[in-house]
Amino acid sequence: MDAAIAAYADTNPNLAGTQPLAAKQAVFFGWNGGTYLSVNDSTAAFNATSDLLINVTGMIGTLATGSLTTNNYFAV
Repeated sequence: MDAAIAAYADTNPNLAGTQPLAAKQAVFFGWNGGTYLSVNDSTAAFNATSDLLINVTGMIGTLATGSLTTNNYFAV
């Protein structure tokens, strides 16, 4: 969870300053040799009970356009 909190606080640590993840945005990040995808709900900052967090380490292939939407995970 500390890695997700850090990724939400600064989505691109290679840029100066911080670029926090906004509500209804997603971020890919690496941690401890793994790759993760997290989708933020309608509230900024990481929340372990309402934000989507998936370990996608080792997954290959592509998704059809539009196959993952916020409606799949959050009540809109």
